[in-house]
Order: sequence, then structure tokens, then C-alpha cells
Amino acid sequence: MAGQRSSFTAAGNDTRSKLLSKAAALSQTVGYDALSLQELADELGIRKASIFHYFSSKDDLACAVVDSDMKMFEQWSHKVETQAPVQRLASYFDHYRAMISHGQVCPGGAFAVSWPLLPGKVRDALVEMHKQQISFLDDLVRDGLSDGSFNPQAMTVDIIKSIPDMLQGAIQVGRAGSSIIPINRIERLVKTLLGVC
Repeated sequence: MAGQRSSFTAAGNDTRSKLLSKAAALSQTVGYDALSLQELADELGIRKASIFHYFSSKDDLACAVVDSDMKMFEQWSHKVETQAPVQRLASYFDHYRAMISHGQVCPGGAFAVSWPLLPGKVRDALVEMHKQQISFLDDLVRDGLSDGSFNPQAMTVDIIKSIPDMLQGAIQVGRAGSSIIPINRIERLVKTLLGVC
């Protein structure tokens, strides 16, 4: 299937990008269960069957949304990798504050709400997304320990693994109230736990 996708014209690739973008936006509103391929097609002014030229199923579309988000996070993380650990930590929280400011949530968080009903391949994609977050934070904390800018008040593994969990809740609460305050609270707590110097 990947070979077929790469042979599409520029217009076809544009349609695929629009499908991904619109699916991500809809999933943030309705989650995985209520993500309707018909609604997606209607929003883009195409036939529902046209979606299957790009994605073989709703599950494949959901996995592509998660993969696209992971690629964007990877690009973002490369942009900040030369920052000092304390600044990189602030940039990480800024990244999520920007989501709230745009009325968005992480697609992974939007899908994870339906975890018991998610197909295995979508769950696997979300697990990989979580691993990506943990890897980024692990590198960040290791750098902060190495340069002395972090003096943790708890086990770093507990701090690292708790940050994405706390953030998902803060993003949901923040979006509900159109406020970045929940993320600010999490950031202060994390900085305290890490003993940011």
C-alpha cells in the first residue's frame, strides 16, 4: 500500500494531507469512536470511498494521525535539542500550552479515551507515541542531571513517567476551561520535583 501512496500525484498527496489534518481535528472533538469517515468525506467535499485510496480502513487512518503527530513532535524536538535542559523543559510545556491556545488536544489523548474499544494496531501506535515522549523526557532529565541544573526530589524515573500522564489530564481540563493554568501548575510541580536550579 505504501508504494501505491507514493505514486499519487501532488494533488493526491494534498488530499491525503487534508484527510490527516481533518481527521486529527475531528478526533480531538469526538475521539476515535465517533470519528466518522462519512463526516470526514463531507467536510472535505469528497466521496467516502475516496478515503480508501489513501487509507485502507479507519484504523489505518487513526494510525496515520498518530504517526503524523509523532513526526511533528520529532521535528519539534530536534529544534529544541540544543537548548539548555531548563529551557528545553520550558519549551516542552510551551508546546502543550500552544495546543490549549489553539483549542487542541494531543490526538493520542483523544484516542486513548476509547482505549478499551481501540483496535490493537491503534493501541500499538499510541504505545509508540508514549514511548517517544518518555524517551524525550529521559534524555532531557539525563542532560539536566549531567549539567547540574536538575537536583531531583524524587526518583527521576517516576517523574519522567508521570509527566505525560499529568499533562494529558491538564490538557483536557485546560481545553474545557480554555485555560493554560492546569499546564502551568504541572510545570511548577515538575520543576519542583526535578529541583530545577
